[in-house]
Amino acid sequence: KDDTVFIAPKGSYAEKFLKDYKPDSWRMDALKVVNDESNDTQNELKIQNAFEFKRSGNGFSATFKDGWKLDGFREEIVRVPDKYNGQPIESFDISSRPSFIKKLILPATVVKLENIDTTVMYYTGRGAEHCLDEIEIDDNNPYFWSDGRASYSKDKKVLYRLLSYSLTEYTVQPTTEVIEKFAFGELVNLVSVTLSPNVFEIKEHAFSGCRSLTTI
Repeated sequence: KDDTVFIAPKGSYAEKFLKDYKPDSWRMDALKVVNDESNDTQNELKIQNAFEFKRSGNGFSATFKDGWKLDGFREEIVRVPDKYNGQPIESFDISSRPSFIKKLILPATVVKLENIDTTVMYYTGRGAEHCLDEIEIDDNNPYFWSDGRASYSKDKKVLYRLLSYSLTEYTVQPTTEVIEKFAFGELVNLVSVTLSPNVFEIKEHAFSGCRSLTTI
């Protein structure tokens, strides 16, 4: 299995074999040996095992595994890994988020957010307890920025998506010029949106499914 993780005691023969004498195989590029038995390391390992990784560009893309493969994983706050097998995670499919995750933390390495404009972002009809409420993006990310509720371009001129399902009111950043398609899509609780005076383009379906929206 490509994402198999081997845990070996530090200094053991198992560690030496896995590191020094691993067989030549395409499967072995997914090999990861964990020596640290601390709680932080074990938690990191558990989170990493919730993802599937595929080669993408100069690194990997990350996608959450299907629910039946998560094997008891139920973390509400999840930090997306910044690397896999020593290579950066450059792409993340945000629409793959399981319904129990309330907050996502994205690393500086992610340069692409796949399916952020998809209509299938929220579990509508199942209540806010099944929906994302916060997003945090590493300050060193060169492409994206977040106010904790929405994802923007680094210069804050483009609003990609408001991701906080529970919000009833939202004020767009004052420097924002472009509202991307589906930027507010399916936010059924949203009543009021205050736009920046600098906004000159609102793309198609930006407010699709906002059935409670009364004021812009």
